[in-house]
Amino acid sequence: MQYNQYTIERINEARVVLRDSGDGVSVTNSAEAVLESLAQRGTLRPRVFYYDSDGDFGELLHDGSGNFRGFGFPKRSSNYA
Repeated sequence: MQYNQYTIERINEARVVLRDSGDGVSVTNSAEAVLESLAQRGTLRPRVFYYDSDGDFGELLHDGSGNFRGFGFPKRSSNYA
């Protein structure tokens, strides 16, 4: 299985915005692995937003340590991305 491929589009102290490349397993289908990867690289932020392979905007919810808790579906705005 090829794990997801994504790029970090924006990052600051409060949030990171990812874009799914469409290669391998999607960010949506490998949320746990994505959060673990961000935590290991030191790029995990309190808010983790992403554009999925269809271009839809979502959020990976976590407990602050990178443990996946669910999905959020915020309205896309300049406040997030």
